[in-house]
Amino acid sequence: MSQYDQFLQEHRELTRRYFMKLGLGGLSTAALLGQGTGTAVQASPLFPDAEEQSARFASYFTPDELFGDVSRGDPLPHSIDEDKRKEVGLTRDTWQLEVISDPDNPVKLGSPRTKADGTAIDFDTLMKLAETHAVRFPKIMTCLNLGCPLGMGLWEGVPLRELIALAEPRRDVRRVFFYGYHNDDPEQMFRSSLPIGRVLEDYFNMPPVIACYKLNGEWLSQQRGGPVRVVVPEHYGFKSIKWLSHVVLTNLPHANDTYAEQGNNVDSPMKTFAATIAAPREVKSGTPIELTGYAQVGIGGLSKVQVWIEQDGADRPEDDTYFSKAPWVDMEILSPPKTWGGGLPDDKIPTGTHGFDSDTGLPREWPMRFCAVHWAGVYPSLAPGEYTLRCRSVDANGIGQPLPRPFRKGGRSVIEQITLKVSLSLRWITGAVLLTALFAALALLTPSMQLPPGRYPFLVAASTAFLVVAWLAGAWNSNYGRLVFVALVFCWLGDVLGPYNFALGAGMFLLAHVVFVAAFVAFGLNLKKCLIALLTIVPSGVLLWWLLPQVEPSMRLLVAAYTTVITVMLITAGGTTRFIFAAAVVFYVSDIFVARWRFVDHDSANAFICYPLYYTACLMFAISSGVSKGRTLPPPTD
Repeated sequence: MSQYDQFLQEHRELTRRYFMKLGLGGLSTAALLGQGTGTAVQASPLFPDAEEQSARFASYFTPDELFGDVSRGDPLPHSIDEDKRKEVGLTRDTWQLEVISDPDNPVKLGSPRTKADGTAIDFDTLMKLAETHAVRFPKIMTCLNLGCPLGMGLWEGVPLRELIALAEPRRDVRRVFFYGYHNDDPEQMFRSSLPIGRVLEDYFNMPPVIACYKLNGEWLSQQRGGPVRVVVPEHYGFKSIKWLSHVVLTNLPHANDTYAEQGNNVDSPMKTFAATIAAPREVKSGTPIELTGYAQVGIGGLSKVQVWIEQDGADRPEDDTYFSKAPWVDMEILSPPKTWGGGLPDDKIPTGTHGFDSDTGLPREWPMRFCAVHWAGVYPSLAPGEYTLRCRSVDANGIGQPLPRPFRKGGRSVIEQITLKVSLSLRWITGAVLLTALFAALALLTPSMQLPPGRYPFLVAASTAFLVVAWLAGAWNSNYGRLVFVALVFCWLGDVLGPYNFALGAGMFLLAHVVFVAAFVAFGLNLKKCLIALLTIVPSGVLLWWLLPQVEPSMRLLVAAYTTVITVMLITAGGTTRFIFAAAVVFYVSDIFVARWRFVDHDSANAFICYPLYYTACLMFAISSGVSKGRTLPPPTD
């Protein structure tokens, strides 16, 4: 097994342990790493394809060959042949660095370093300085306007100020320009700059700006900008010039970076943001959603990673541009890895690395600024429907991405958005239906209505099960579904209270029918069908003519009101669909036998008619709650 494969395995185990700790199966471990699980996985819009992104972020430090590359030049400087590289100083034995004054905005130097007079700094001089001044620090390398970092590395070099000191600057220095080799073609020239103060001092315990010669303990490759490049810890990649050839000290007070000419904010330090590495495209209803990803820790630090999954078409405050009022769910920022990866010799952090404890080899703080962290978490299960998954970071000051700097051209911080489909799980909903039937059957086979071991607990369990069916069917995806769910809750209350107080239970069912009427109105009524359904007034009138004389006087008003409301429920249901109308008819008939049992014939044989009809009606309503006018229920899947 290669060293990289070992790191990949370590990362798999790290994520698997997280999900196993929660009692889950580790779906996202495989999804994260592009492994087949039977669940569709999509590459994030912020990332390359799943295989490349998995490889790039599988270990904490990115192996050199897996870094993303956005090099400029025609031809690319790292692609030219060996002889040409030697000729232009792109090998360690031929590299030379000039440190000079800006001729247009001159400064006073005591000892300029130039090739012409043989005083340019060579690689041997750089290594001599490294004996006493070498520094190492971790940094994620990110392009200013790309959403996907290029890789995470442990960079080693000599502070740029030590090289500048060899030129003996005396006065008037306000800014440092640095240039990389670009085919000796002015049209391909690429430069960046920093205030002299940032080069000479390390603010807020940040690592220094370095002339870098190693990545992850190995000599810097040509493709990564070798033999020597600049690395600026807190900035985006355009500041970390590759193939360093010139340092120019100037009295010019402002930046003249090549990137500034393209409208970019060249003084914007790295932003904090979070993203998924891979995410499920489709999940089953009733199943918790396992998620993993990474965060880039910018100048503002990192306190949280959060995920929010929003149902498509859901209402949202108009003034909430950046979703600050959304119900975000915290994910867990994973601990530092046990193995660091990236090809580090012996997989150990070298002693004296900035930000690490020399005795333990562990980070002094976590997360570390200007670095990456991995995160994982479980989002609660969702009802069937179409959703948008969003992921964001919250910095150390409690400010959520993309704030405090949401502007383009200053580092990407847009909130990631991924389409997610939640499909109806036939397995779950079938199980809930069977539970309803089972508990209803147990209630029928138990003669007593008293507390255990009577039928009461089975009735409550059966009623609870049809609420579960409604939830799994996606009741909360529409106004109709939500109202049906509320109506079923009133039915549940009627089942709970009715055995102890018939009038109170009947009152709950009366309220249920009122809410059913509201649900059918929300669904949308066909008035022609409603007019036809008015014919149900006839059987209701006959029912009252037959029943009221047998009802005790104190209950007659309640019975009349109940019959009126359930008839209105039946009429409005007739204006919807055949399935909903059938559910209403079954409910209506079940109540006839409840009335017969309570007021006419007290034989418990009535239960064998009213209970099956009642639970059938409630299950039909529960299943219908996942459908609203103009929208169909997602197809069931196993």
